[in-house]
Amino acid sequence: MRGFYYYWLLLPAVTLFLTGCSSVTQTIYLQNVDVFGPLNQTPIEVMSHPGSTFTVSPRFSYNGRKYLSGNVDSHSTVNENNIYQIDSVYNPDGTRSYKISDSNIYEFKGDNLTWNLPQVTAGLDMDIQLSKAFAVTGGLSYSSDKSRDYFGGTIGIGLFELTETRAFRFDAGLIWQNLYYDAASIVVTEEHNSSSGYTVKDVSFFRDKDNFSTINPYFSFTYNSAAQNSPINFFASIGFFTQTVVSFDPNNYDPNYSFWGNSLTVKDERGESMATFLTFTPGLILNLGTNSEIVVGARILHENNIGDSKQSTFLTPTFQINFHL
Repeated sequence: MRGFYYYWLLLPAVTLFLTGCSSVTQTIYLQNVDVFGPLNQTPIEVMSHPGSTFTVSPRFSYNGRKYLSGNVDSHSTVNENNIYQIDSVYNPDGTRSYKISDSNIYEFKGDNLTWNLPQVTAGLDMDIQLSKAFAVTGGLSYSSDKSRDYFGGTIGIGLFELTETRAFRFDAGLIWQNLYYDAASIVVTEEHNSSSGYTVKDVSFFRDKDNFSTINPYFSFTYNSAAQNSPINFFASIGFFTQTVVSFDPNNYDPNYSFWGNSLTVKDERGESMATFLTFTPGLILNLGTNSEIVVGARILHENNIGDSKQSTFLTPTFQINFHL
């Protein structure tokens, strides 16, 4: 995500002053971001029907937590009140620019990421067994909040062993998910004139809102009992997945901002913000006959990568019906 929309800077950047050359360094900081969309979810694949080669599974899950907050290590330094301080400069041509205050010498303390989470997610998964030990999987998911719809999907493979009494299964794949962001960024520009030795610092503000999509890996291991003459079996699944939370290029800039110089260096301090989750899901398999079953579980998710994350452990009840065809 190191790309940046430079086209609005290139024309003035090629101009050279006869009195000396200037070098320009731009540094990009992410001040605050609100993200909207669901957590990724790994599929729950239980094996309890020998001879079944194709399974369709509608599913639902409920998330009682409405948000996850934390710190993304890309904020600028601030003043002693934890505020990024600037001074307004009114130019002779009527435009306004901003100068950085010398008071911004402290590390930012607090949260600059809020991840707003839909509470209900619905999905449809499919599992195709290509042999007695190998399967391919895929699925789609949907969730919404008051103003937006979010779509996602999975694709993966599974390795399994099924006996008359138990089953083991390892799954790995990719999760695609649509999210929305509302981000505030700044670009700090330092222009240094080699002849005079004079350095000018300016700051430009960005506010970007848009949809974006992420693709991240997942892994899971599931054990379940598979007694054919029992109306109830149990399962336990552990998993790991990542989810990209912030990944964008600031482009909604202040039109009053410009610079002149002949050497441009861009330093992007943001990077991608990546959430990592460990999951544990115990539950029951309720046998409805030879061709269907109900799978209910309590998925526990713990996020361990976002800095100073609040409410990082989630309990998500899940409900799924498996139709074996």
